[in-house]
Amino acid sequence: MTSANHDTGFLFYAERFDDLVIAQDPTLLVARVSSRIRQKFQLFQILKTELKLPDYFGSNWDALEECLRDFSWLEGVRGVQLIHAGLPFPEGHHSRGVYLQILRDAVKSWTADPKFQFEVLFPERNRGEILRLLRTS
Repeated sequence: MTSANHDTGFLFYAERFDDLVIAQDPTLLVARVSSRIRQKFQLFQILKTELKLPDYFGSNWDALEECLRDFSWLEGVRGVQLIHAGLPFPEGHHSRGVYLQILRDAVKSWTADPKFQFEVLFPERNRGEILRLLRTS
């Protein structure tokens, strides 16, 4: 079960990460992000694999932002779910806020497109910190 936050566009789930039931829809790409990420290069590697990012992905924030607003390389896919086990990066790490801003902006950019769905999910336990980080950034 998920609940949405209208300020961020993110969905929050109460289940355990490993217990989430994933719909068996071939037009939906489901990507999972570990909570053990400590460095940007780790995040970029996971996202490159999980989201099947194109070879031209430059492994930097600008390139990630561009890719999350496009998805044209995903033929036959009409939606992406990016499910996080928790917040990446240690508490207080600057990259945590940057990543959340990029995700929020990408989610909002897709809300106007009825043909493609981009959902970002986090555990309910992270809702407060996510809202705080996005308010202060």
